[in-house]
Amino acid sequence: RDSFTEAETATVLRQLLLAVAHMHARGICHRDIKPQNIVCVEPPPSASMSDQIAFEWRIKLCDFGMSKELEANGVMSTPCGSKHYVAPEVLQHSYDVKVDVWSVGCIGYLLMCGQPPAAEAHGGEASLAAAVGLFAGPAWEHVSNEAMGLLRSLLTFNASDRPSAAEALQCEWLQTAPSTPLLTPR
Repeated sequence: RDSFTEAETATVLRQLLLAVAHMHARGICHRDIKPQNIVCVEPPPSASMSDQIAFEWRIKLCDFGMSKELEANGVMSTPCGSKHYVAPEVLQHSYDVKVDVWSVGCIGYLLMCGQPPAAEAHGGEASLAAAVGLFAGPAWEHVSNEAMGLLRSLLTFNASDRPSAAEALQCEWLQTAPSTPLLTPR
């Protein structure tokens, strides 16, 4: 697809957060959530074209090659992940399952505006100044405050302030997002 609506993006994020919450509840951290590790399951072949337009396909998270079963303390130290989706704390060699939540936030950001968050906002020199510019530009002018609020929480630099996947699922926008077309660049 060239672009998504807010409602379609919410559908993807809700399914990703459900998968992440399920893994985390079972003591598993994926550590490499990125678009290439998401498989889309289309509607059954008998579905009419209008059903397909209703965005009924499901997504599944795959490639657990970097996943890790958590130790008792839940802290990991091996640096891994993919450049545009890795949480800032991974670079500090001390992180927990909330790195997956960060990655989901990066995917949501990508679906909303067509590119991952700026390099300054997700690596080495993460700063509040970079966060201020995260939602600047024409692609964000018609995005709801609720959508940006969820993404802002998922992309919180301090992992202890970032919601868990289960907490993020409580965001009302995931259920009630408007069908506003996003200005995602082709």
